[in-house]
Amino acid sequence: MSFRHIVPVLLLSLTFGVLISGCEGPPDEIIMDAEDAINSAIAAGAADASPGLLGKAQTLLQEAKMLREQGKNKDARKKAEVAIIRARKAEKYAMQVSGVAKKAPETSNTTEKPESEAPQPE
Repeated sequence: MSFRHIVPVLLLSLTFGVLISGCEGPPDEIIMDAEDAINSAIAAGAADASPGLLGKAQTLLQEAKMLREQGKNKDARKKAEVAIIRARKAEKYAMQVSGVAKKAPETSNTTEKPESEAPQPE
């Protein structure tokens, strides 16, 4: 084969590869990731600490599922990605709140010395 024959074959292969890579399948995996992120946020206490963010993540997940059912995979994927971001923010906030709550009792006793360190009468 000469170079003139190889170039069209390469261009055709390249074009076909670009077309194939542009076709994305259903967003099932990212939707499952969003569900996992929401469940993790709930487990961290986001329902109490950050109900707004958690609720928005849950709404976005439901919208992503509806879009997937309608065959709007690209839009569904975007909604699921945003749902993951919101759920992670809710989880992070819940962890910060629970961390502050756990540390509060410890910091209130900083001025008191334990009995072993207190001066002993002679």
